[in-house]
Amino acid sequence: MELYARSHRTTGIALTAAAITFAPLAIQAHPPTVSLPDVTPNVTVSDIRLTASPAQIEAAVAGLQAVLDDATVTVADVVGAPGQALIGVVDNIVRLIDVGFTGLIGATGNPTLAASLTIIQTLSHDAFAKLAENLSLANPVITSAVGKAGNLVTTALTGSLQNMLTAVATVIDDPLSPASYVGLFTAGLASAQLLAGNGLRAVQTLGDAGFDFAHIALGEVTFQFNNLVGGLSALLTQLGAASGVPVIEAAVRGVQGLVLAPARTVVNLGSGLAGAVLTTANAGFDLTLGGAAAIVDPVGSARHSAPNTSPIAVAPDDAPRSFTLSTEARIDRDVEDAAEAEGKGGIEKGGVAKGVIENDVERAVGDESGATRRTAGVERAADSGRVDGPAASGVSRAAS
Repeated sequence: MELYARSHRTTGIALTAAAITFAPLAIQAHPPTVSLPDVTPNVTVSDIRLTASPAQIEAAVAGLQAVLDDATVTVADVVGAPGQALIGVVDNIVRLIDVGFTGLIGATGNPTLAASLTIIQTLSHDAFAKLAENLSLANPVITSAVGKAGNLVTTALTGSLQNMLTAVATVIDDPLSPASYVGLFTAGLASAQLLAGNGLRAVQTLGDAGFDFAHIALGEVTFQFNNLVGGLSALLTQLGAASGVPVIEAAVRGVQGLVLAPARTVVNLGSGLAGAVLTTANAGFDLTLGGAAAIVDPVGSARHSAPNTSPIAVAPDDAPRSFTLSTEARIDRDVEDAAEAEGKGGIEKGGVAKGVIENDVERAVGDESGATRRTAGVERAADSGRVDGPAASGVSRAAS
């Protein structure tokens, strides 16, 4: 009886398990939708730039050019410093000559010696005054040439650099555009033209400075020779007249007419011929280099004004007033420099330029007074009663 009951329970459990196992599962016809957030970043190409902009490149190159300009000015100042110091030394020599001879003339009691010293004083003063004047003309020629040539070279370098950097930046920004590569080629060509054109103009600037310096040197040599011959002739005339001997006076006139006058004529003729050759050579030099620069760099040549090929004006050797005229021209130039200096470099540079003007005014007064110093010294000797007879006649001839 117990076995029968257990078998029924076992059979019931087995049937229940089988029913659970083979029963179908219920599946929903429309399952719920699950949405995920969009995490894809929004990136635009226009927000990314791999190179600097043309404006940034231009600003950087402008800063570099400013540094190079300052360096060029410094170099020009250094080059001109020795010449400026030499001008100061020569000016001091002129003052020493005036002071020393004035003291000697006032201390002597010999009228003939006083007249001779006056002639020698005029000769020495004019020689060194003219040297100082020509040095003051030559030194700016050198410094200006160095500054202009340096500026031409540096602007060519920075301009080419800016052209190439801008073109390369365009290619990097748009590497698939044919126009970018055309711009790169154009920038290279423009840079080559700028380098070649400014290089030729720098050579022309230095060459023109050389011609100007040669003109100044030629004028200096010519003046010194004529000043020496003129002073010697005046001294011989004064001494011959002071001797009171007709034979000596005739000998002096013979030396003047047969030796001094022909020598002066030959030197002046050669100086004029040499000046004409220099002027012609300078014009040909400018024409050649200016034409070459216009061919290789027409755009740059259009921006530059035509060079000044006129020679430096040289004072006539027999006109003391002409020294003052050349000095007046220099004063006008210094006035322009002073105005430019005050506009660009402030009061300090303008003050320096005004100091140069004052020195030139003093030199102009000295040049003009030096031309009449011989006559003034003779008049002082005559007023003191120390000149009479034949000596007076000789002194008046020397003064004339």
